[in-house]
Parts: sequence; C-alpha cells; structure tokens
Amino acid sequence: MADNELGIPLCTSESDETNPRNIPKVIFLEKAEELCGKFKTETVLAQFRTLHSKYRYMQQSLLAQRANLKAKVPDIKKGLETCNFLKEQNEQQKSTDITYQLCEIVHSTATVEPTGTVCLWLGANTMVEFPHDEALELLTKSLKAAEEKVAGIDLDLLFLSDQITTTEVNIARVHNHGVVERQQLREQGKLGPAETAPERPTPARPPVAAEPATPKVDHGLYTWKQAAEEVEVTTPVKGVKAEDIKVEILPESLVVEHLGKVVLKGALAGRCSPNGSTWTISSNRVEVTLVKADDKNWPALFED
Repeated sequence: MADNELGIPLCTSESDETNPRNIPKVIFLEKAEELCGKFKTETVLAQFRTLHSKYRYMQQSLLAQRANLKAKVPDIKKGLETCNFLKEQNEQQKSTDITYQLCEIVHSTATVEPTGTVCLWLGANTMVEFPHDEALELLTKSLKAAEEKVAGIDLDLLFLSDQITTTEVNIARVHNHGVVERQQLREQGKLGPAETAPERPTPARPPVAAEPATPKVDHGLYTWKQAAEEVEVTTPVKGVKAEDIKVEILPESLVVEHLGKVVLKGALAGRCSPNGSTWTISSNRVEVTLVKADDKNWPALFED
C-alpha cells in the first residue's frame, strides 16, 4: 500500500515510524499541487480512493477479529474457573455432582470422581486430557494472548481511523484542485464551456425484460454539468458521512445510496468510463465525476 504500480507516493516511506503491525501511514497532503503537479489529477484521486477502500477493508477485517476474540474470552474465563474448582475438589478427594445438558430441554446429573485430570477442547473436533496444573497453565496463556490480541487490535483500529480520516481529507483536496484546474482550462479556452441542467427528479432506470420491474423510488433532486471530457453530478444529502455512502458507477448507469436508501439512480444518457470516474463528499452533498467514454455531448444526465 505504500507504493502503487504508478509510483505515486501515497504513504510515508518505510524508514518512518509506522504502526507496530506494519500498517502503512498515509501522507497528509498539505497542498494538492504536491502530487497533482507530477501526476494527473484524476489518477491521483483514483489512487487515493483505492487506498481508502483498502483501509476500510482492513478496518472491517479487524472489527470481525475483535468480535471473535471478545466472544472467546468469557469461555476461557469459565474454563479457568471450572479447572480451579475441579483441582480443589481433587486435592480434597471429593466427588462432584454435575448437571449436564443432553439436549435443549433434557438435563442429566452425574457424579464425577476426583481423577486429577481434565479434558479440554482444542478445536477442530479435538479434545485432549491434561493434568489440572497443565490445563490451568494452558488456559491462562490463552486468556493472556486473547486479551493482548484485543488490545493490539484496538490500537490498530485507532490508527486506521486516523488514516481513513486523513485519506478522506486528501481526496477532498485533490478533488477541489481538479475543479479549480478544470475551471482554469475553461478560462484559457482549452476546455469547452460547462453546461448545467436544471434540477429535476431523477427518472428510474427502465426495467429489463428478464428482471422484475423495479419499484418506484423518490430519488430527490440533483444538478449536473458537463465539459468535453467529463460530467459532474451533485446531489444533496444531509449529515453525509463517507461510511454511510455507497456509489455504484457503471458504463451506462449511476446509483448513489445513503444509509441503504437510494437517493440518486438512473440510466445514463451517455456512456462513461467507471475506471476513471470518481466520487467524493463535502458539506451535505455527494459529488460524482463521470469520465466520458467518448467525446459526444450528453443531451441530459439520465435517459427519459
């Protein structure tokens, strides 16, 4: 993640202090010109978005690991309590009456004589018999390892949260730089004038014959404008956060969701290139930049 196939330095060098688990630290982009002066703005933006996705994937993976470990800790503690109890009973040469659950509604009582050993499940349908002291030592080590692992994951999650926030700031700065850059090119006559369509409800994509009809959804309002090479779409979303937004860009369609609810959806009036297209968020709105697949002028954003 520190480097990419295009050689764009998105993360700090390996000689810098990084996360103990070797999670790379993203650079803080003071000025977008630092990278956009050397590489194409669209390329830098796409690489930052890829890095952001990787951080998000790592975050979700660590959260799943943490939940799994947190669920195991109580079981290990119960195992320790049981082993200590059986050890005490064995030292006093006392038998123990234990109630077993045979199934959901059937229980049975059995008398356990002191044997000096206990059987532990090790996983993968494997049970091993240990002396009490060895069982206690094994369970104690397992508990310590699990708690240390949880603590390490908590640190990683804090580190990842910082990297995600920094990456989102970098994305916003590069995007804004691209807007200014394109405006300057238009003023210099190197790009055609942008065309802006009036706000109107977004029509739903016509249903495909092989699929059931899509239910009617209120998509809200949007604004759009186009230049020779790209189309910019803006849709308002209150209280927008990156983790709450899902954007799907296909060659012939666009979908924007907020908290699982579709706020913008339709079949595009022209074809776009998903690989070069990007999206970002700012105050109460989502901005999508679609790179045109050809130089044709779009009569509208969505098909009627």
